[in-house]
Amino acid sequence: MYQILCDDEILYDVRLKKRIVLSPVLDLEVGKNGTLSFQIPMSNDLYNSLQQKLSIIKVYQRDRVGNSWVNTELFRGIAYSETIDFYKRKQVECERRAFFFK
Repeated sequence: MYQILCDDEILYDVRLKKRIVLSPVLDLEVGKNGTLSFQIPMSNDLYNSLQQKLSIIKVYQRDRVGNSWVNTELFRGIAYSETIDFYKRKQVECERRAFFFK
């Protein structure tokens, strides 16, 4: 299972109806900055919370090991591009960053 966080708040979790994103694509290539893109529908509780070039976006893979959950961070970056389509869904593009001062 995967989770996407925006400024340490859950943006996407398949178990939460009000925290869904559409078409998430995580691209991690060796020797290049990774990218993440997704669409946020208006029904998402954090629709207006994302701040372009300020919000820190994280992607975690959650695995069950024994009786506990283990979170592995796959991606950490910033949202550098945001557009809104005809259906008012936000198309968000994120780029991986190595250093954060926030």
